[in-house]
Amino acid sequence: YMARMILARPDIAFRYFSDGKLVYETYGEGDLYNALYCVYGKTVAEHVIPVSMDNGYCRLTGYIGLPEISRSNRTYQTLLLNGRYIRSFAVAASVLNAYDTRIMIGKFPFFVLSLTLAPSDFDVNVHPTKLEVRFADEQRICGTVRSACKEALSGSSQHVESALEVCYPKNAPDTASVQEIPSASIPHATEPSYSASASSYSAAGRTTYTMKEPPPQNTFTKIGMSGSVPVYRVDSAPARPTIVPHTEPESLISDSPIEIIGCAFQGYWIVTRDENLYLIDQHAAHERKLFQQLSQRDISIGSQPMLLPFETRLTPSESDVLQAHLKDVTDLGYQFENIGSLTVSVLP
Repeated sequence: YMARMILARPDIAFRYFSDGKLVYETYGEGDLYNALYCVYGKTVAEHVIPVSMDNGYCRLTGYIGLPEISRSNRTYQTLLLNGRYIRSFAVAASVLNAYDTRIMIGKFPFFVLSLTLAPSDFDVNVHPTKLEVRFADEQRICGTVRSACKEALSGSSQHVESALEVCYPKNAPDTASVQEIPSASIPHATEPSYSASASSYSAAGRTTYTMKEPPPQNTFTKIGMSGSVPVYRVDSAPARPTIVPHTEPESLISDSPIEIIGCAFQGYWIVTRDENLYLIDQHAAHERKLFQQLSQRDISIGSQPMLLPFETRLTPSESDVLQAHLKDVTDLGYQFENIGSLTVSVLP
Protein backbone atom coordinates (compact mmCIF):
# COMPACT_ATOMS: atom_id res chain seq x y z
CA TYR A 1 0.00 0.00 0.00
CA MET A 2 2.81 2.43 0.84
CA ALA A 3 4.56 1.64 -2.44
CA ARG A 4 1.36 2.46 -4.34
CA MET A 5 0.96 5.72 -2.42
CA ILE A 6 4.55 6.74 -3.17
CA LEU A 7 4.11 6.03 -6.89
CA ALA A 8 0.71 7.72 -7.01
CA ARG A 9 1.85 10.90 -5.27
CA PRO A 10 5.51 11.63 -6.00
CA ASP A 11 4.82 15.24 -4.99
CA ILE A 12 4.42 14.18 -1.33
CA ALA A 13 7.38 13.27 0.90
CA PHE A 14 7.03 9.89 2.62
CA ARG A 15 9.00 8.24 5.43
CA TYR A 16 7.80 4.76 6.29
CA PHE A 17 9.17 2.69 9.18
CA SER A 18 8.51 -0.97 9.94
CA ASP A 19 9.74 -2.55 13.19
CA GLY A 20 11.92 0.47 13.78
CA LYS A 21 13.62 0.21 10.36
CA LEU A 22 13.31 2.80 7.63
CA VAL A 23 11.72 1.11 4.61
CA TYR A 24 10.82 3.99 2.26
CA GLU A 25 11.88 7.61 2.16
CA THR A 26 11.00 10.09 -0.59
CA TYR A 27 11.47 13.83 -0.76
CA GLY A 28 8.31 14.91 -2.57
CA GLU A 29 10.01 16.68 -5.47
CA GLY A 30 7.31 15.42 -7.86
CA ASP A 31 9.54 13.25 -10.05
CA LEU A 32 7.97 9.85 -10.74
CA TYR A 33 11.35 8.35 -11.66
CA ASN A 34 12.76 9.15 -8.22
CA ALA A 35 9.71 7.57 -6.60
CA LEU A 36 10.16 4.50 -8.80
CA TYR A 37 13.83 4.34 -7.79
CA CYS A 38 12.86 4.53 -4.13
CA VAL A 39 10.38 1.64 -4.41
CA TYR A 40 12.16 -0.73 -6.81
CA GLY A 41 15.80 0.22 -6.50
CA LYS A 42 18.68 0.72 -8.90
CA THR A 43 18.41 -2.57 -10.77
CA VAL A 44 14.90 -1.83 -12.02
CA ALA A 45 15.34 1.93 -12.43
CA GLU A 46 18.23 1.41 -14.85
CA HIS A 47 16.05 -0.72 -17.15
CA VAL A 48 12.98 1.46 -17.68
CA ILE A 49 12.05 3.76 -20.55
CA PRO A 50 9.67 6.74 -20.38
CA VAL A 51 6.20 6.70 -21.92
CA SER A 52 4.29 9.84 -22.82
CA MET A 53 1.24 10.46 -25.02
CA ASP A 54 -1.59 12.98 -25.07
CA ASN A 55 -4.28 12.59 -27.71
CA GLY A 56 -6.72 15.15 -26.30
CA TYR A 57 -8.98 12.47 -24.84
CA CYS A 58 -6.55 11.07 -22.28
CA ARG A 59 -2.98 11.65 -21.22
CA LEU A 60 -0.58 8.81 -20.44
CA THR A 61 2.76 9.20 -18.68
CA GLY A 62 5.06 6.87 -16.81
CA TYR A 63 7.65 4.18 -17.39
CA ILE A 64 7.73 0.67 -18.80
CA GLY A 65 10.46 -1.88 -18.26
CA LEU A 66 12.77 -3.40 -20.80
CA PRO A 67 12.17 -7.10 -21.55
CA GLU A 68 15.03 -8.22 -19.30
CA ILE A 69 13.18 -7.16 -16.13
CA SER A 70 9.91 -8.86 -17.03
CA ARG A 71 8.45 -11.01 -14.26
CA SER A 72 6.49 -14.23 -13.98
CA ASN A 73 3.60 -12.38 -12.29
CA ARG A 74 1.94 -8.95 -12.31
CA THR A 75 3.39 -7.81 -9.00
CA TYR A 76 5.55 -5.16 -10.67
CA GLN A 77 2.68 -3.50 -12.53
CA THR A 78 1.18 -0.23 -11.29
CA LEU A 79 -1.64 1.63 -13.03
CA LEU A 80 -2.77 5.02 -11.76
CA LEU A 81 -5.90 6.89 -12.80
CA ASN A 82 -6.00 10.56 -11.90
CA GLY A 83 -3.50 9.93 -9.12
CA ARG A 84 -5.25 6.87 -7.66
CA TYR A 85 -4.17 3.25 -7.90
CA ILE A 86 -6.53 1.02 -9.91
CA ARG A 87 -6.51 -2.41 -11.56
CA SER A 88 -7.47 -2.95 -15.19
CA PHE A 89 -6.79 -6.27 -16.90
CA ALA A 90 -7.67 -4.71 -20.26
CA VAL A 91 -5.02 -2.00 -19.92
CA ALA A 92 -2.46 -4.53 -18.63
CA ALA A 93 -3.19 -6.72 -21.66
CA SER A 94 -2.67 -3.71 -23.94
CA VAL A 95 0.77 -3.12 -22.46
CA LEU A 96 1.61 -6.77 -22.95
CA ASN A 97 0.46 -6.64 -26.58
CA ALA A 98 2.77 -3.69 -27.20
CA TYR A 99 5.77 -5.89 -26.41
CA ASP A 100 4.73 -8.30 -29.16
CA THR A 101 7.45 -10.98 -29.27
CA ARG A 102 9.96 -9.11 -27.12
CA ILE A 103 9.17 -11.15 -24.00
CA MET A 104 8.50 -14.84 -23.56
CA ILE A 105 5.09 -16.38 -23.02
CA GLY A 106 4.28 -16.49 -19.33
CA LYS A 107 6.23 -13.31 -18.56
CA PHE A 108 4.67 -9.95 -17.69
CA PRO A 109 6.27 -6.56 -18.32
CA PHE A 110 7.10 -4.04 -15.64
CA PHE A 111 5.27 -0.73 -15.80
CA VAL A 112 4.27 2.29 -13.75
CA LEU A 113 1.73 4.20 -15.83
CA SER A 114 -0.42 7.18 -14.94
CA LEU A 115 -3.63 7.92 -16.84
CA THR A 116 -5.31 11.31 -16.72
CA LEU A 117 -8.94 11.24 -17.83
CA ALA A 118 -12.03 13.37 -17.36
CA PRO A 119 -14.10 12.09 -14.38
CA SER A 120 -17.15 11.78 -16.62
CA ASP A 121 -15.35 9.18 -18.78
CA PHE A 122 -15.05 6.48 -16.11
CA ASP A 123 -17.06 5.01 -13.24
CA VAL A 124 -15.41 4.07 -9.93
CA ASN A 125 -18.48 2.38 -8.42
CA VAL A 126 -17.64 -1.06 -9.78
CA HIS A 127 -15.61 -2.67 -7.02
CA PRO A 128 -16.23 -2.34 -3.24
CA THR A 129 -12.61 -1.29 -2.67
CA LYS A 130 -12.68 1.09 -5.67
CA LEU A 131 -9.77 -0.80 -7.27
CA GLU A 132 -11.56 -1.43 -10.56
CA VAL A 133 -13.20 1.14 -12.79
CA ARG A 134 -15.41 1.05 -15.86
CA PHE A 135 -14.23 3.21 -18.76
CA ALA A 136 -16.76 4.89 -21.02
CA ASP A 137 -14.55 4.06 -24.04
CA GLU A 138 -12.27 1.24 -22.94
CA GLN A 139 -11.21 0.41 -26.50
CA ARG A 140 -9.92 3.94 -27.02
CA ILE A 141 -8.02 3.87 -23.73
CA CYS A 142 -6.43 0.53 -24.54
CA GLY A 143 -5.49 1.70 -28.02
CA THR A 144 -3.77 4.75 -26.59
CA VAL A 145 -1.84 2.68 -24.06
CA ARG A 146 -0.77 0.14 -26.66
CA SER A 147 0.36 2.80 -29.16
CA ALA A 148 2.30 4.78 -26.54
CA CYS A 149 4.10 1.71 -25.20
CA LYS A 150 4.89 0.41 -28.67
CA GLU A 151 6.32 3.79 -29.66
CA ALA A 152 8.47 3.88 -26.53
CA LEU A 153 9.79 0.38 -27.18
CA SER A 154 10.54 1.22 -30.81
CA GLY A 155 12.47 4.27 -29.67
CA SER A 156 14.56 2.17 -27.29
CA SER A 157 15.39 -0.22 -30.16
CA GLN A 158 16.46 2.70 -32.34
CA HIS A 159 18.81 3.91 -29.60
CA VAL A 160 20.46 0.49 -29.51
CA GLU A 161 20.78 0.43 -33.30
CA SER A 162 22.29 3.93 -33.35
CA ALA A 163 24.82 2.90 -30.70
CA LEU A 164 25.77 -0.13 -32.77
CA GLU A 165 26.08 2.11 -35.84
CA VAL A 166 28.67 4.23 -34.00
CA CYS A 167 30.72 1.16 -33.10
CA TYR A 168 30.20 -0.70 -36.37
CA PRO A 169 29.39 1.70 -39.24
CA LYS A 170 27.52 0.04 -42.08
CA ASN A 171 29.54 1.81 -44.81
CA ALA A 172 32.93 1.28 -43.18
CA PRO A 173 35.53 -0.26 -45.49
CA ASP A 174 36.34 -3.85 -44.77
CA THR A 175 39.98 -3.85 -43.72
CA ALA A 176 40.17 -7.61 -43.26
CA SER A 177 42.07 -9.43 -45.95
CA VAL A 178 39.70 -11.48 -48.03
CA GLN A 179 41.10 -14.18 -50.26
CA GLU A 180 39.39 -14.31 -53.60
CA ILE A 181 37.86 -17.70 -54.27
CA PRO A 182 37.62 -18.85 -57.88
CA SER A 183 34.05 -19.03 -59.02
CA ALA A 184 34.63 -22.49 -60.42
CA SER A 185 35.26 -23.84 -56.93
CA ILE A 186 31.96 -22.55 -55.54
CA PRO A 187 29.26 -25.23 -55.70
CA HIS A 188 26.07 -24.10 -57.37
CA ALA A 189 22.67 -25.18 -56.16
CA THR A 190 21.10 -27.65 -58.51
CA GLU A 191 17.62 -26.76 -59.66
CA PRO A 192 14.88 -29.38 -59.69
CA SER A 193 14.53 -31.23 -62.95
CA TYR A 194 11.44 -29.99 -64.72
CA SER A 195 10.58 -30.03 -68.42
CA ALA A 196 8.26 -27.56 -70.05
CA SER A 197 5.08 -29.02 -71.43
CA ALA A 198 3.72 -28.44 -74.91
CA SER A 199 1.20 -25.85 -73.74
CA SER A 200 3.70 -24.09 -71.50
CA TYR A 201 2.44 -20.53 -72.04
CA SER A 202 -1.03 -19.79 -70.82
CA ALA A 203 -3.22 -16.82 -71.65
CA ALA A 204 -2.25 -15.15 -68.35
CA GLY A 205 1.41 -15.25 -69.36
CA ARG A 206 2.41 -17.85 -66.79
CA THR A 207 4.60 -20.82 -67.58
CA THR A 208 3.41 -24.18 -66.33
CA TYR A 209 5.69 -27.11 -65.77
CA THR A 210 5.34 -30.83 -65.50
CA MET A 211 7.67 -33.09 -63.58
CA LYS A 212 9.64 -35.74 -65.48
CA GLU A 213 8.32 -38.28 -63.01
CA PRO A 214 4.59 -37.88 -62.29
CA PRO A 215 3.70 -37.42 -58.62
CA PRO A 216 1.99 -40.22 -56.76
CA GLN A 217 -1.77 -40.37 -56.84
CA ASN A 218 -3.76 -38.27 -54.32
CA THR A 219 -0.81 -36.03 -53.47
CA PHE A 220 0.15 -32.58 -54.79
CA THR A 221 -0.11 -31.30 -58.34
CA LYS A 222 2.33 -28.64 -59.56
CA ILE A 223 0.52 -25.64 -61.02
CA GLY A 224 3.25 -23.01 -61.45
CA MET A 225 6.44 -21.41 -60.25
CA SER A 226 7.01 -18.44 -57.95
CA GLY A 227 10.62 -17.50 -58.59
CA SER A 228 12.55 -20.66 -57.84
CA VAL A 229 9.93 -22.04 -55.42
CA PRO A 230 7.37 -24.49 -56.84
CA VAL A 231 3.70 -23.82 -56.16
CA TYR A 232 1.38 -26.76 -55.55
CA ARG A 233 -2.32 -27.33 -55.35
CA VAL A 234 -3.93 -30.03 -53.23
CA ASP A 235 -6.32 -32.03 -55.44
CA SER A 236 -8.09 -33.90 -52.68
CA ALA A 237 -7.60 -33.49 -48.96
CA PRO A 238 -8.01 -36.53 -46.74
CA ALA A 239 -10.74 -36.50 -44.17
CA ARG A 240 -9.69 -35.01 -40.87
CA PRO A 241 -9.55 -37.42 -37.96
CA THR A 242 -12.02 -36.92 -35.18
CA ILE A 243 -10.28 -35.53 -32.09
CA VAL A 244 -11.82 -36.71 -28.85
CA PRO A 245 -10.74 -34.49 -25.93
CA HIS A 246 -9.59 -36.21 -22.77
CA THR A 247 -11.96 -35.65 -19.89
CA GLU A 248 -9.33 -36.58 -17.30
CA PRO A 249 -5.70 -35.44 -17.17
CA GLU A 250 -3.30 -38.12 -18.32
CA SER A 251 0.20 -38.63 -17.02
CA LEU A 252 3.24 -40.41 -18.42
CA ILE A 253 3.84 -41.86 -14.96
CA SER A 254 2.16 -45.26 -15.12
CA ASP A 255 2.93 -48.94 -15.40
CA SER A 256 2.65 -48.93 -19.19
CA PRO A 257 6.04 -48.94 -20.92
CA ILE A 258 7.04 -45.99 -23.07
CA GLU A 259 9.10 -46.06 -26.23
CA ILE A 260 11.18 -43.22 -27.68
CA ILE A 261 10.74 -43.48 -31.43
CA GLY A 262 12.59 -40.36 -32.49
CA CYS A 263 13.83 -36.82 -31.82
CA ALA A 264 12.55 -33.63 -33.46
CA PHE A 265 14.60 -30.44 -33.88
CA GLN A 266 17.28 -31.87 -31.56
CA GLY A 267 15.17 -30.87 -28.60
CA TYR A 268 11.96 -32.90 -28.40
CA TRP A 269 11.49 -36.60 -27.77
CA ILE A 270 8.77 -38.35 -29.74
CA VAL A 271 7.39 -40.88 -27.29
CA THR A 272 4.64 -43.48 -27.65
CA ARG A 273 2.78 -45.27 -24.90
CA ASP A 274 -0.09 -47.59 -25.63
CA GLU A 275 -1.96 -45.78 -28.43
CA ASN A 276 -0.89 -42.26 -27.43
CA LEU A 277 1.83 -40.02 -28.90
CA TYR A 278 3.73 -37.48 -26.78
CA LEU A 279 6.26 -34.73 -27.47
CA ILE A 280 8.59 -34.15 -24.52
CA ASP A 281 10.79 -31.08 -24.22
CA GLN A 282 14.17 -32.47 -23.17
CA HIS A 283 15.31 -29.21 -21.59
CA ALA A 284 12.12 -28.81 -19.55
CA ALA A 285 12.22 -32.46 -18.50
CA HIS A 286 15.81 -32.09 -17.30
CA GLU A 287 14.91 -28.95 -15.35
CA ARG A 288 11.98 -30.74 -13.76
CA LYS A 289 14.20 -33.65 -12.75
CA LEU A 290 16.78 -31.33 -11.18
CA PHE A 291 14.03 -29.41 -9.37
CA GLN A 292 12.67 -32.60 -7.83
CA GLN A 293 16.14 -33.74 -6.82
CA LEU A 294 16.90 -30.38 -5.22
CA SER A 295 13.56 -30.36 -3.41
CA GLN A 296 14.16 -33.86 -2.04
CA ARG A 297 17.88 -33.18 -1.38
CA ASP A 298 18.80 -36.18 -3.52
CA ILE A 299 21.82 -34.48 -5.11
CA SER A 300 24.74 -32.62 -3.66
CA ILE A 301 24.45 -28.87 -4.05
CA GLY A 302 27.45 -27.08 -5.50
CA SER A 303 27.90 -23.34 -5.80
CA GLN A 304 30.17 -21.16 -7.88
CA PRO A 305 31.37 -17.91 -6.31
CA MET A 306 30.86 -14.65 -8.16
CA LEU A 307 33.61 -12.18 -8.94
CA LEU A 308 31.74 -9.20 -7.47
CA PRO A 309 28.77 -8.97 -5.09
CA PHE A 310 25.35 -8.44 -6.64
CA GLU A 311 22.99 -5.94 -5.05
CA THR A 312 19.25 -6.09 -5.51
CA ARG A 313 16.28 -4.38 -3.92
CA LEU A 314 13.33 -6.46 -2.82
CA THR A 315 9.71 -5.64 -2.28
CA PRO A 316 8.48 -5.92 1.33
CA SER A 317 6.73 -9.22 0.58
CA GLU A 318 9.87 -10.61 -1.11
CA SER A 319 11.96 -9.54 1.87
CA ASP A 320 9.57 -11.35 4.23
CA VAL A 321 9.77 -14.53 2.15
CA LEU A 322 13.57 -14.36 2.10
CA GLN A 323 13.77 -13.94 5.87
CA ALA A 324 11.32 -16.79 6.42
CA HIS A 325 13.33 -19.19 4.23
CA LEU A 326 16.81 -17.76 4.80
CA LYS A 327 18.24 -21.04 6.12
CA ASP A 328 16.95 -23.02 3.13
CA VAL A 329 18.38 -20.48 0.68
CA THR A 330 21.70 -20.47 2.53
CA ASP A 331 21.81 -24.26 2.38
CA LEU A 332 21.51 -23.99 -1.41
CA GLY A 333 24.82 -22.12 -1.48
CA TYR A 334 23.78 -18.46 -1.40
CA GLN A 335 25.24 -15.94 1.04
CA PHE A 336 23.42 -12.68 1.74
CA GLU A 337 24.21 -9.45 3.52
CA ASN A 338 21.59 -6.85 4.39
CA ILE A 339 22.81 -3.40 3.35
CA GLY A 340 19.47 -1.70 3.84
CA SER A 341 15.93 -2.31 4.91
CA LEU A 342 14.98 -3.89 1.60
CA THR A 343 18.34 -4.10 -0.19
CA VAL A 344 20.46 -7.23 0.00
CA SER A 345 23.85 -8.07 -1.42
CA VAL A 346 24.56 -11.55 -2.76
CA LEU A 347 28.13 -12.14 -1.67
CA PRO A 348 30.77 -13.79 -3.87
